Amino acid sequence: MAAAAVVLFTFSTPGMVAKERKPSRVVTGVVSDEVENPLVGAAVVLTDLQTGKKSATYTTGEGTYQFTDLQATRDYEVQAAHQGLSSQVRRVSSFDPRNRIVLNLRIPPPKEE
Repeated sequence: MAAAAVVLFTFSTPGMVAKERKPSRVVTGVVSDEVENPLVGAAVVLTDLQTGKKSATYTTGEGTYQFTDLQATRDYEVQAAHQGLSSQVRRVSSFDPRNRIVLNLRIPPPKEE
């Protein structure tokens, strides 16, 4: 009887183990001009700092952008460009525990004082 229980447990365990799902994150935000009007059609580039791979998107009619399914264990940089001007480069750190990160970008970037 005990042997039957061991055999049953051995064959049923693999089916009971849930697959581990890797956490992913989203980076989103608004691209605006110096007086905070949203910029439509601005190009936003996200760079994976480990691989150098770049992904790009354009802002919507509300000036918003979004990158999804990003690996939480990677560092990224985000920068927007519109009509020959660029925003400052913003960084997403793998140490940041948030799954949804909001990075609002301004073109031209604010002047440092």
